Amino acid sequence: MNLKEQAMEKMLIEMNEKHSGSEDAIHNWLCEQNDMELFAGILKEDRTIKGAMQYCTSQAKKQAENNVAMIDDSTVYRWVKKYFLLEKVEIKPVNAKVTTSVNNAATEEKNIKPTINIKSKPDDDQTTIFDFM
Repeated sequence: MNLKEQAMEKMLIEMNEKHSGSEDAIHNWLCEQNDMELFAGILKEDRTIKGAMQYCTSQAKKQAENNVAMIDDSTVYRWVKKYFLLEKVEIKPVNAKVTTSVNNAATEEKNIKPTINIKSKPDDDQTTIFDFM
């Protein structure tokens, strides 16, 4: 099994436990990566997606003004990568509410109904399926 497969297996075990939507977003992002150094970091015994969330939350707390921080996705993913690549991580406990951005267009069910004009008949005498309705 290669490094990426091992990292995927480790993350899958963690994702089978109770977790947040934010952890899902991090997991999905990690699965799309191709950085072998990142996968080696994921395989470190003390690193988890939950730990990455805690690390990101502590980083956001440093940037907070009046206990509010809005951090763009690219910054969070940069922190996630940093978390897995650091030799030693120090995370201070933070009480925070985390929300993630979600592309609703990808999750919406589309109800598209084709429009068929059955009143018009072809110019020639060829029969169509609509003639039988």
